[in-house]
Amino acid sequence: MTKNVSVAIPLLNRMTTMLEQSKEENDRQFVTALGRGLSLLAAFEHDNRLTHQQLCQMTDLPKATITRLIHTLTTLGFYVSLSTDNINWAVVLYV
Repeated sequence: MTKNVSVAIPLLNRMTTMLEQSKEENDRQFVTALGRGLSLLAAFEHDNRLTHQQLCQMTDLPKATITRLIHTLTTLGFYVSLSTDNINWAVVLYV
């Protein structure tokens, strides 16, 4: 399945659009959980430090979903906490 999406549109917006389209089209091959996790990573396209609340606002995902995704991405080493209360997050880039 190929869809035309302009590269001029910011990454997070493109990903949100693709998540919505796959849901509307009932795309059985699309892994929504993976798309949501990658959306969290895409949120850091223009910011290197974001709070839990900012991630919720930017991705339009429920707080509980964000919490589980942050836990998973932190466990896998893609996120690091920048505060002792786990409010500020940064993405770890692998090259």
